[in-house]
Amino acid sequence: MQYDKLLWRMAMWIRRPPSKKQLMMWGVILGFSLLLAGLEKYNMWPESWNLNRHPNKVQMAPMN
Repeated sequence: MQYDKLLWRMAMWIRRPPSKKQLMMWGVILGFSLLLAGLEKYNMWPESWNLNRHPNKVQMAPMN
């Protein structure tokens, strides 16, 4: 899309505010993204999920 068309659409959007349906959609998207960000920050999810379910056990190859 050309930039002049994009700027024109943005100007028209400012003159005509979004509908309730659009506001609800953006609210849901923003709320979901903030929820995921909070989970990642405070619960360390999903980076700290230990998939082998033995968090304190170091898995090594058997020694012969």
